Amino acid sequence: AVPYDIGGVSISITASAGVSLFPMHGETIEVLINNAEAALEVAKKQHNRFALVNDDIIQEYVLGLSYQEELRIALRRGEFVAWFQPKFDRHGQIVGAEALARWMSPDRGLLPPCRFISTLERIGLIGELGYQIIEQALSFVRQVHEQGFTGFCVAVNASPCQFDDPEFLTQMAQVVERNGLAAGTLELEITESVIMNSDNFNYAVLEILDKLQALGLHISIDDFGTGTSSLTRLRGLSKYVDAIKIDKSLVDQIGVDNGGDAYFTAVLNLARSLDTPERKITFVIEGIETRTQADFLQRVAFSDIDLEFQGFYFAQPMPGEQLLELLAGQRSGV
Repeated sequence: AVPYDIGGVSISITASAGVSLFPMHGETIEVLINNAEAALEVAKKQHNRFALVNDDIIQEYVLGLSYQEELRIALRRGEFVAWFQPKFDRHGQIVGAEALARWMSPDRGLLPPCRFISTLERIGLIGELGYQIIEQALSFVRQVHEQGFTGFCVAVNASPCQFDDPEFLTQMAQVVERNGLAAGTLELEITESVIMNSDNFNYAVLEILDKLQALGLHISIDDFGTGTSSLTRLRGLSKYVDAIKIDKSLVDQIGVDNGGDAYFTAVLNLARSLDTPERKITFVIEGIETRTQADFLQRVAFSDIDLEFQGFYFAQPMPGEQLLELLAGQRSGV
């Protein structure tokens, strides 16, 4: 508990411990250690504490281990598939899509990301999922381009864990080379909180963004408007950004009596301040679910900036084959 002084900086260290007792919680070394690790997971959540194992902890941890192994097997078998939610321009034309992971589990059925993303991040496999979805997204976008929609761009979420991976840039370069990626074909979505966090907003992160753009990738800030962004930082970041996604929580305020329309307009004005004559940024409004929201966004006077729209009101996520049919219908004037 006593802080360490390292180079004039005071460093405080915390410790967590999981405890199991012989023979109450196991009669072999292996069982005792496994149960102590289960208790350690509980202690870590409380920070700087110890936890004594009990039946509830054992059950939760064993179930957790079983689910983790199930996810590992699913990754090896290629059970995760990319679905695509279209993005539309002001004229209602599909101009791109966001690739979203789905787990096609033979036992559990079709599962959304909320059922597996956090677990994959915790066990260090989110990067593997990300690369699988990127490969599927690029395979799909090639099919779209072959149909003549050459300006079509697909966006894929990049996990914060991938930015911590020293092999991230190398692997992305290999993806680009392997797929013959045309510039602007693939967009990486990075959450605002990750980019703007004081611990991450440094030259190393900016260098990664710069190198990703040099590979021909576009960079998008996701969930814009939910964090505590510094205007100075946003200005410094603007040259590394090709698109900004206005978060759904702000869209939800549209049509609400407490000034939601004005608040949304103010946030969009803030985002627009990053646009310059030298670098045009696309602004994607996500999470549009009602006619009221869609009508407001059609009326909003921002004709000077590039706007795209995404949400259940226009289209839900769908398999690639279904989106190809939509694009074919769009070409036919449907």
